[in-house]
Amino acid sequence: TPDEQDATLEYRFRVFIMFGHRVVRIEMNTPARVAFITRLGRAFIPNETTVLQDGDAVHVMIDKNDIPRLEHILSTAPEEG
Repeated sequence: TPDEQDATLEYRFRVFIMFGHRVVRIEMNTPARVAFITRLGRAFIPNETTVLQDGDAVHVMIDKNDIPRLEHILSTAPEEG
Protein backbone atom coordinates (compact mmCIF):
# COMPACT_ATOMS: atom_id res chain seq x y z
CA THR A 1 0.00 0.00 0.00
CA PRO A 2 1.15 3.61 -0.41
CA ASP A 3 1.31 4.07 3.38
CA GLU A 4 3.70 1.12 3.73
CA GLN A 5 5.91 2.43 0.94
CA ASP A 6 6.03 5.87 2.51
CA ALA A 7 7.17 4.38 5.82
CA THR A 8 10.33 2.79 4.37
CA LEU A 9 13.16 4.86 3.02
CA GLU A 10 16.82 4.82 2.14
CA TYR A 11 18.99 6.25 4.89
CA ARG A 12 22.68 6.99 4.42
CA PHE A 13 25.27 7.36 7.14
CA ARG A 14 29.03 7.41 7.49
CA VAL A 15 30.76 4.68 9.42
CA PHE A 16 32.84 5.96 12.30
CA ILE A 17 32.40 3.76 15.32
CA MET A 18 31.69 0.55 13.34
CA PHE A 19 34.73 0.50 11.09
CA GLY A 20 36.77 -2.66 11.44
CA HIS A 21 33.62 -4.70 12.02
CA ARG A 22 31.70 -6.83 9.57
CA VAL A 23 28.68 -5.20 7.91
CA VAL A 24 26.40 -7.99 9.17
CA ARG A 25 26.66 -6.43 12.64
CA ILE A 26 24.49 -3.56 11.43
CA GLU A 27 21.75 -5.95 10.35
CA MET A 28 22.10 -8.12 13.46
CA ASN A 29 21.90 -5.20 15.88
CA THR A 30 19.62 -2.66 14.21
CA PRO A 31 16.25 -2.62 12.42
CA ALA A 32 18.02 -1.61 9.18
CA ARG A 33 18.94 -3.69 6.11
CA VAL A 34 22.11 -2.73 4.27
CA ALA A 35 21.38 -2.04 0.60
CA PHE A 36 24.87 -1.03 -0.52
CA ILE A 37 28.09 0.69 0.56
CA THR A 38 29.93 3.54 -1.12
CA ARG A 39 33.69 3.27 -0.61
CA LEU A 40 36.18 5.62 -2.22
CA GLY A 41 33.52 6.82 -4.66
CA ARG A 42 32.45 3.33 -5.78
CA ALA A 43 29.23 1.60 -4.77
CA PHE A 44 28.98 -2.13 -4.11
CA ILE A 45 26.66 -4.64 -2.50
CA PRO A 46 28.33 -6.11 0.59
CA ASN A 47 28.33 -9.76 1.57
CA GLU A 48 28.59 -11.43 4.97
CA THR A 49 32.39 -11.06 5.03
CA THR A 50 32.55 -7.34 4.11
CA VAL A 51 34.42 -5.35 6.75
CA LEU A 52 33.48 -1.70 7.20
CA GLN A 53 36.25 0.81 6.60
CA ASP A 54 36.69 4.31 7.94
CA GLY A 55 34.81 6.70 5.67
CA ASP A 56 32.41 4.14 4.17
CA ALA A 57 28.96 5.51 3.41
CA VAL A 58 26.43 2.82 4.31
CA HIS A 59 23.06 2.95 2.58
CA VAL A 60 20.29 1.10 4.40
CA MET A 61 16.60 0.55 4.00
CA ILE A 62 14.71 1.31 7.17
CA ASP A 63 11.29 2.28 8.43
CA LYS A 64 11.46 6.01 9.06
CA ASN A 65 10.13 5.50 12.59
CA ASP A 66 13.17 3.33 13.40
CA ILE A 67 15.78 5.97 12.45
CA PRO A 68 16.18 7.32 16.02
CA ARG A 69 16.77 3.77 17.27
CA LEU A 70 19.31 3.15 14.50
CA GLU A 71 21.16 6.36 15.33
CA HIS A 72 21.23 5.49 19.03
CA ILE A 73 22.61 2.00 18.38
CA LEU A 74 25.24 3.31 15.98
CA SER A 75 26.37 5.96 18.48
CA THR A 76 27.49 3.32 20.96
CA ALA A 77 30.59 1.20 20.60
CA PRO A 78 29.91 -2.34 19.36
CA GLU A 79 30.86 -5.22 21.62
CA GLU A 80 34.01 -7.11 20.76
CA GLY A 81 33.71 -10.45 19.04
